[in-house]
Amino acid sequence: MTIIEARYEMYRTVGGLVRTAKILGISSATLWKEFKAGGLPLKPRGAQAGEANTMKRPEVQAKFLGDLNPSKRLDVRRKIHLAKLGARNGTWKGGRSIGYYRRIGLKPECESCGSRRHLQVHHLDKNRANNNSGNLKTLCARCHVRHHRAERG
Repeated sequence: MTIIEARYEMYRTVGGLVRTAKILGISSATLWKEFKAGGLPLKPRGAQAGEANTMKRPEVQAKFLGDLNPSKRLDVRRKIHLAKLGARNGTWKGGRSIGYYRRIGLKPECESCGSRRHLQVHHLDKNRANNNSGNLKTLCARCHVRHHRAERG
């Protein structure tokens, strides 16, 4: 038995290139080059001793690619989406959509900075139930936070 064959037998027993190289006191790159030069087959990365790489099996690949994973199916995703609408959503605070506020005449941009992104409705009297157009102001998220921080002092 040659030195390379002995090292290869140790590699198969120990169960990994890095572990074997550590035991032998050489780099894993050197060990890998020796095995390749000797024409000895190496296990796929991440495979444990005595078993094939599980990602090579079609049923495992299909699961991770979405064929068998129910949360990837369109009908299941639609049900999840519908289950989280409106009052069933954890972040729902009651109230109306931004479309309602636009219909009653709120501006389509922030009244402080003019931004058209991340718009929110600010109630001047802090009563969410009072949706009179005189009580409402359109603010972007940044200006809305600044406004409430300034009120707190």
